[in-house]
Amino acid sequence: MSPAQFTDLVHLRCTHVLSTALLLAGCGSPLETLNALTPDGGYERRTGIAYGDAPRQRLDVYRAGAPATGAHTIVFVYGGAWRSGRRDDYAFVAGALARAGHDVIVPDYRLYPGIVWPGFVEDVAAAIARVDADAVALLGHELEAVVMMGHSSGAHTAAVIAASPGRWLEADGLEVSGLIGIAGPYDLLLDDPEVAPVFAGVEDPDDAIPVARVGASHPPTLLLHGSDDERVLPEHTRVHAAALRAAGVPVEVDTLPGAGHAGSIASFAAPLDLLNEAPERTLTWLARLGAGERRERTD
Repeated sequence: MSPAQFTDLVHLRCTHVLSTALLLAGCGSPLETLNALTPDGGYERRTGIAYGDAPRQRLDVYRAGAPATGAHTIVFVYGGAWRSGRRDDYAFVAGALARAGHDVIVPDYRLYPGIVWPGFVEDVAAAIARVDADAVALLGHELEAVVMMGHSSGAHTAAVIAASPGRWLEADGLEVSGLIGIAGPYDLLLDDPEVAPVFAGVEDPDDAIPVARVGASHPPTLLLHGSDDERVLPEHTRVHAAALRAAGVPVEVDTLPGAGHAGSIASFAAPLDLLNEAPERTLTWLARLGAGERRERTD
């Protein structure tokens, strides 16, 4: 079998699995179906931990059963254009990371139109503070640093916190040791009709644009983006990577060939692990970060 034939076979298999998952989703969403088809062993999950009084101010903690060498505590922020999303829907992402030996925090956060900027960022920061306050019970160890990770609008929130941890995590004194951004709009246009109402609370526009807050103290970063993403264009990642490099920040940029916006995160589900290399590249980068290695790579 030639390399081209093998690639076609892989995509055919993944397309078949994805199509099957979507057909099975008649009793639930496609994300629920992916979770149902994904193994749930290798970690302990604690759900519905309150970090505030609002119904959506709840978080889940995934505690790795067998911590990896150089394990991290990862805060995963899901996307949804700041208007939708549930932490339960992304168990397949957190589970994949926890099975690989990393503890994971997945918060829900309040959504537009109930809140505007910076409410959703404040919620994610409050969720981190809640875990920090009871870290030994929840994680089995003190929480000294977190890796921020997010997809789409969640990658924007993760990048906002990574760029200014002293502002968002100041009360806790936690370090942000790394950033993993997947298909994020890092140089957000605040006058975009979809974006403008969500960010009506902005006083200093630079506060809401991660690219504008990049500095030399920014943590090492991994940026992943599907080559065929039409929802959040790959140019957003290229602009963010350029700003990081200009500031001397170690950054790795990986393009996921053929991946669209959903595909860049869907591959964390076990049935779709051949869809693209996002999970493999994420875990490899985390291992290097844990070992203290710093490398820049571009595609």
